[in-house]
Amino acid sequence: MNKLRIAITAGEPAGIGPDIIITLLQQQAWAADVVVIADPNVLQERAHQLGIPLTLRTYTSEVAQTPCAAGECFI
Repeated sequence: MNKLRIAITAGEPAGIGPDIIITLLQQQAWAADVVVIADPNVLQERAHQLGIPLTLRTYTSEVAQTPCAAGECFI
């Protein structure tokens, strides 16, 4: 069975969306891989400003990918 993938947009770069996504990605157990649709530089800079670790992984459509851990997402 394929693991589910959920795509989320970060919304306005100057808004609260990037903060919410960065915070939510810190949770350990996701039933689906999270693919964030956003400027990776905006997310990395905001995570740095918040002092929250964040690892962005390049999304591909291949099924056999290593699942994301807490603080990681596909972009």
